[in-house]
Amino acid sequence: MNIRKFVTRLLLVGTVATAAPVNGRAEDSPKPDPMATYQSLLDNSPFLTKEFRERRRASADFRHISFHGGVQIEGRWLLCFHDRQKNETVWVAVGETLNEHIVKSYAENRGEVVLERGGNTTTLPLQ
Repeated sequence: MNIRKFVTRLLLVGTVATAAPVNGRAEDSPKPDPMATYQSLLDNSPFLTKEFRERRRASADFRHISFHGGVQIEGRWLLCFHDRQKNETVWVAVGETLNEHIVKSYAENRGEVVLERGGNTTTLPLQ
């Protein structure tokens, strides 16, 4: 057998062996996400700690909520919030929940309210 026929047969066998997986058709095998390697630099930076990335994701939970004021009725504070995702304005008392966010406290003198969600807290200023 000459070398040319040997190489041709070897290439043909290699092509057939890699064309379809042993357990099924090639279409059935899972394809890797080609965009997974191109996530933002902040998400995949080797210089940022795991804690920083978790805090960054948690702060995104509060970005769509803004605080617009409060009124005290019979010693109880009702606070006005606007949710930009749902495009709605609601009044919530201190200690109650606002779309999975717990209103922890209100500082009237500073005009700030503290919200908590999943163990992460943030302070929203009066707008």
